[in-house]
Amino acid sequence: MTVTLPAYQDSAVLMPDHGAVYVADPGTEPPTLDAIQQWIATGRDGEIAGGWKPIGYTSLDEMPAISAEIEGGKAAGSWENHRLRTTAVTSSESIVVSPIQWSEEPIRRRWGAGAKLDGATGRILRPDTYEPVEDAVLVLFVSGTQVLGLHWWKGSTSPEGEIKPSEEAFMALPFKYTFLTMPGKEGAGFILGAHLETKDSDGDGIPDHSDDTPGTV
Repeated sequence: MTVTLPAYQDSAVLMPDHGAVYVADPGTEPPTLDAIQQWIATGRDGEIAGGWKPIGYTSLDEMPAISAEIEGGKAAGSWENHRLRTTAVTSSESIVVSPIQWSEEPIRRRWGAGAKLDGATGRILRPDTYEPVEDAVLVLFVSGTQVLGLHWWKGSTSPEGEIKPSEEAFMALPFKYTFLTMPGKEGAGFILGAHLETKDSDGDGIPDHSDDTPGTV
């Protein structure tokens, strides 16, 4: 029996109250939904199976903002028909992350891969030339037990905006990922969510996550 996701899905509507930013080597496959649920069950802390490591604490006031830059889509016409065709549309995405944790990994992404930690003296050298850090990126938006994941094969960092001290907010060191094509990988990455699964244990045409009695005919 064909399984069709319902037109109205409560589980597909999120108001995230928590989240996290994870990184891995460029080209890393996204974690399984089971691995993400295990991450939630163990307190949304630590690594996620498959090589994913947290970037550290990020700002509650400046949550990750995803932008898209569009090129194309312009009308191309003839004398007889001014809108005969439209040019191809291309889109490039980027995301601004605002860590509030002044530790090695956020600092490397703000000041570049050449930032070097000297643990003996408690110092990190800031290079005078910025060298981007390239990561696979996973942003997890959590609403109770619901999770939406946005995955990209490869992102390249650059510094973003100001570092602004405040008496009322944690001091952040924002940086931006610009997402790039990953050779040998299809698309830009994945959107992950249990509400997108079509597993139907009882064969009634209703996916388990929307079935009041999954596994029962």
